[in-house]
Amino acid sequence: MKPTRVLIALAGALAAAVCPASEVRTRTYGEAPPAAVDARVVTREVAEDSPPGAGTTPFAFSIVPGVSLPPEDWSVAGLRIDLFAGRHRDVWGIDIGGLGNELTGSLTGLQGAGLWNRIGEAPAAIQSAGIANLCERDFCGIQTAGICNWTGEEFTGIQAGLLNRAGGLTGLQAGLWNAADHGAGLQIGLVNTARALSGVQIGLANINAESPLRFFPVVNMAF
Repeated sequence: MKPTRVLIALAGALAAAVCPASEVRTRTYGEAPPAAVDARVVTREVAEDSPPGAGTTPFAFSIVPGVSLPPEDWSVAGLRIDLFAGRHRDVWGIDIGGLGNELTGSLTGLQGAGLWNRIGEAPAAIQSAGIANLCERDFCGIQTAGICNWTGEEFTGIQAGLLNRAGGLTGLQAGLWNAADHGAGLQIGLVNTARALSGVQIGLANINAESPLRFFPVVNMAF
């Protein structure tokens, strides 16, 4: 089996393991998605506000954003390596950066960097960074960072870092400060905040603004 297909297969296995079928999706651009591994991993959703990408490659290499082969409007189905930092469209497979990784589209697979990762969305992924992980839209999987994990919209899975933030939470947040607008799950930290959370908060200060018990120390529950 070709190395590229092995990497895509690993991404598909990850999608099946960490995210329910209804949650696994990705946006692809242009005329066709890369070779499908699992119907749950690659679906075709074209974003009208974004131009089509230039193409898909099994390997990409960057020194810094703008200095990369192929150019940053390509997607990668396989392996991407960023010497310092890099920017491309989508990655299906493994994404490794010395300092940072950036994707303007989606990540399906594994992403690791010394300092930061920034992506548009992740239908099924594991992110790990020394400082911060940032996902602008939905994320399904695991985010771990030395300082901060941030997902702008719906988060499904586990966030672990000193500071964790999700628009909507389905799963677990563990850190010193955890925050979510809404959702269902478990928050464990020094300070836990939510606007409307169905679940359990464990920490020194627990705030659930729209629950019957808006503030309670140690353990706060709302169902």
